Amino acid sequence: MYYMGVSGGTSWRAVAGLRSPWTGRETLFTYDSQQDPRAVIDLMVVAGKLRRKWAAEGANLPALGYGQLGVCNDSTAVLELSAEGSISIYPLAHPLIEADGDEINDLLADLPADLFGEPDPQDVIRRIKATLPTHQTTQPFPKLIEALDKL
Repeated sequence: MYYMGVSGGTSWRAVAGLRSPWTGRETLFTYDSQQDPRAVIDLMVVAGKLRRKWAAEGANLPALGYGQLGVCNDSTAVLELSAEGSISIYPLAHPLIEADGDEINDLLADLPADLFGEPDPQDVIRRIKATLPTHQTTQPFPKLIEALDKL
C-alpha cells in the first residue's frame, strides 16, 4: 500500500493483515513489479517528484504543509490520475493550482479541489461512492448510501 505523510518520505508498505470489514476489503488498483515493472517505476518516480515538490513548498509551513498543500488522499489521487487517468478519491484538500507544463503541477491542476474550488456535485457523489464499499450485500453505512442515492 502507498503512503505519503508528513514524516518526510513516501513508502510502499506490505499489508500485514486483512482490511476491516467496513472497508469492503477492496483493492481498486494493483501494480505488480513482476508483471509490469515499468508501471511500478513510473509510480515511484511520480511519488518522488510530488514528495520533493511538497517538501520544498511546505518547508516553512506548519506540519510541513500537510493540509495546506494537500493530504494523503491528494497524493494517492495524483498517482491514480498519473497511472489510470481517473480519480476516485474524496475529499481532496489541495489548493487550486494552474497547469504550467510541469508534470506534477499539471496533475494537481487536473484534480478536483474540494476545499478550495467549486467541485462538480455529481463528481463529488461519484467519488464518494467510489471510495465506499457500496456494492456489498451487507452495507456498512446503509443510511449514508441511501442519502447519496437521493442526491
